[in-house]
Amino acid sequence: MMQKAIDYACGKGADCTQTMQNGPCYSSQKTLVCNYIVNSYYQKNGPIGGTCDFGGVATLTSTDPSTANCKFGSGPR
Repeated sequence: MMQKAIDYACGKGADCTQTMQNGPCYSSQKTLVCNYIVNSYYQKNGPIGGTCDFGGVATLTSTDPSTANCKFGSGPR
């Protein structure tokens, strides 16, 4: 299910380049990669119906998951 969310978000304009090997948000942990990609999708598409659930894989949070190397967006663009 998580891979489907990643594939969908990447196919709909999420910035998936940051999670590629050697990218600042690359991780061998699929959960961390999914977090970044789903957030990128949400930032691009805004809080419109159905954009933040991904079939139960994602949810909105007020906690910033950014790290020193990987910065998440905060709020729709």
